[in-house]
Amino acid sequence: MLKIIEVIQDANAKNCPLPALALALTLPDICSQIEYPNEKNVGYRYRNWYNNHVHKHEEFHCTLNTLNSYDKLNAIHEMETMLHKFNGYACYKLRCLLLHQGDAAMTGEIKYDNLYFNIHSGEETRTVSPTKQPDQPIEHLSINSKLLCDYLCTYAKKYYDEHPNKELFQKKILHG
Repeated sequence: MLKIIEVIQDANAKNCPLPALALALTLPDICSQIEYPNEKNVGYRYRNWYNNHVHKHEEFHCTLNTLNSYDKLNAIHEMETMLHKFNGYACYKLRCLLLHQGDAAMTGEIKYDNLYFNIHSGEETRTVSPTKQPDQPIEHLSINSKLLCDYLCTYAKKYYDEHPNKELFQKKILHG
């Protein structure tokens, strides 16, 4: 898994957002198989691992020190309300969308179930603006792929570092 993290970080550094994000979205798959070895439902494992190891630690990368106290409080409130929208459910849906539909997800906003994703690799943080529908809410999520990759790599590495049995992370690859 450490090699995968290294490759993701290299792809991000070389401004290759699609391969970096596609590979980063597999990290919760790897870690959740270790954390929940008897759970057969991949989505359940993935969502729970993300919520327990990434989502609870996320924070927006903005310079609050440059804001006055009123704007700082508003920015913190805005971040906190937006942050909870991108959770294990949304990350799992993004994983399914990107890994099963490829680079189609990188061309404008694309709907997957009740979520609209817009993936970008700019330096701005991702934002969320919910739109209410009569029957169910539709969420519009703008995803900063570099930031999401950083989160996934950071917390997958932390999970690896804290796990007592490193052998579980070693996958045997057959060379033909």
